Amino acid sequence: MTNSSPPYWNLRTLTAWSLLVLGALGVPLSLLQTLLAVFLDGSGAIDAVLASEPLTAAPSWLRWLLVHAFALSLSGLGLSIISLLLGWGLLARRDWARRGCIVLFWFGSVGNLLGMVWQAQALADLRAHPQALPEPFASLLVDGYWSAQLSAAAFGLLFALGFGWTAWQFSSAAVRAQFLASHRNRS
Repeated sequence: MTNSSPPYWNLRTLTAWSLLVLGALGVPLSLLQTLLAVFLDGSGAIDAVLASEPLTAAPSWLRWLLVHAFALSLSGLGLSIISLLLGWGLLARRDWARRGCIVLFWFGSVGNLLGMVWQAQALADLRAHPQALPEPFASLLVDGYWSAQLSAAAFGLLFALGFGWTAWQFSSAAVRAQFLASHRNRS
C-alpha cells in the first residue's frame, strides 16, 4: 500500500522548505548588507561615491538605492525572518502561516508585475547613462539591451504568475479545510 499525500500537501511542503531555505540564506546575507551599509555610511563612502563623476549623471533611482541602503537591508532582514516563520508555520500546518503565505505571495505577484515596469525604465536609464556602470557592464548593456529587456520581462511575468498561482492554491477551500482540520486535531 502506498502512502500518497494530496497534492496540496506537496505544495505546502515544497513552499515551506523553499521559504525556510530562502529565509536561512537571507538572514546572514541581510545582516552582512546591513553591516556594509553601516560601515559605508559611517565612513562617508556613500557620500563620496554619490559625488564621484560617474554617479553625478546617474539615474536618480540608482542614487536613491545607495542613500537608502541601510533601510533596504533591514527590509530584507525582516522579509527573511518572516519567510522563516512562515516556512516553519507551514510545516506545522498552522492556518496563520497559510494566510500569511497568501498575503506574501499576492504582494510578490503584484510586486513582480510592478517591478517589470521599473525594470524596463531602469534598463532604459542605464542605457542612456552608460558612464554610471563599469566598462564591461556598460558595453554589455548597450549591446544586449533588448535581450536584457525581454528576459527581465519574461522572468518578471513568470514569477508573478507563479506567486499568484501559489496564493490562489493556498486560498482554495480544500487547502483551507486541511489546515483547519489539522488545527482541530491539535485542540
